[in-house]
Amino acid sequence: SFHLQATVGCTVKVEDGKLIGQTVKGSPAVYVILPRISLETPVDLVMRVRTTKELYGRGEIYWTTDAEPDWSMQRLVRFPVDHDEAWHDYTIRLPATGNLTQIRICVGWIEGLFEIDNLRLVRDACQEIAKLPEILHLESESLSGDSFPFW
Repeated sequence: SFHLQATVGCTVKVEDGKLIGQTVKGSPAVYVILPRISLETPVDLVMRVRTTKELYGRGEIYWTTDAEPDWSMQRLVRFPVDHDEAWHDYTIRLPATGNLTQIRICVGWIEGLFEIDNLRLVRDACQEIAKLPEILHLESESLSGDSFPFW
């Protein structure tokens, strides 16, 4: 099953199929805990993101696998983020192989609001492996350090 977990200093809720987060300090992030997704080749993480102007800095995606279950700088991809209150599409190549188990998404630093929509894993730019919006149709209470099962 899919779960979400927010880091300390970050509150996340699901509303209208989008992840909506508010950060108040530190390194805000959302952990997406996945059913084991087998990857023979690297995939793209594709998402639409909108942030307030108060957030700044780059985005970061970390991942874990069955074989490498600990978070590591060696499983990190950084990408530029536009903090201008407009929607932007991002495609981030994850050089992961094996059984993908978690993704950690950070789209900015310090205090501010962010939204993530249309989050999915795609192979070869056309084959969807996992599409999270299909399971984000549920609305939840705010999350702050607790996980929420989607199914």
